[in-house]
Amino acid sequence: MKNKRSAAAFLPVLAFALALVWCGVAAAQEGGPPRKEGRASEINYEVQLHLLVASEGAEGATKGAAKVPQALDGLVRQLKASLPPADYRLAATFIYRVRDGGKLEVRTVGGSPFAPPQPLSLTPTFFQFTLDGVKLADDSSGENLVTVREFRLGLKVPIQTTTVSGDKAGQSYPVIQYEDTGIYTQIGVREGEPTLVGTLNTINPGQLFVLVITIKRVGR
Repeated sequence: MKNKRSAAAFLPVLAFALALVWCGVAAAQEGGPPRKEGRASEINYEVQLHLLVASEGAEGATKGAAKVPQALDGLVRQLKASLPPADYRLAATFIYRVRDGGKLEVRTVGGSPFAPPQPLSLTPTFFQFTLDGVKLADDSSGENLVTVREFRLGLKVPIQTTTVSGDKAGQSYPVIQYEDTGIYTQIGVREGEPTLVGTLNTINPGQLFVLVITIKRVGR
């Protein structure tokens, strides 16, 4: 009799224990395999920004001007087909690194991108570059597309407005005023492919400022 009573008392306990085990298995199945968090943040991009100057006639063949990188030859051919005839030279190159979904902001100074290279410039150009919301996506063709939520390039460019006479006869000094110019847009580019962001007019007739960006994934 005691054995029967013990067995009868044990059955509810066993049933409760089995129910707990079953609930745990079901919860694990619903949750699936553990998720790997932060994988997007492990993606890093190298951003190359090229500033080109397109000039008509002899202006484009300035002595000592840097040549356009070979990687941009295809893009330059397209520009020559759609813009007035001009020669192209490289004014500046910037290389940055940013992680997926991150933000990049740079402020720097350099020579004027619209003038021939000078050994010493007393009127530098100030650059401000912002890249925000860089994300990797797939386009309809299955190729990797990098989208940029905010792209901004700002320049403070020195402009000579007039001249003033100095103390000595025959001497004069330029009066320089800085003006703001730049580009703001939202873009999508194919990974590793040089892409035209836009063009800007300059104070020199027959001259254009060309902005090209290339974004590609790099290691950690």
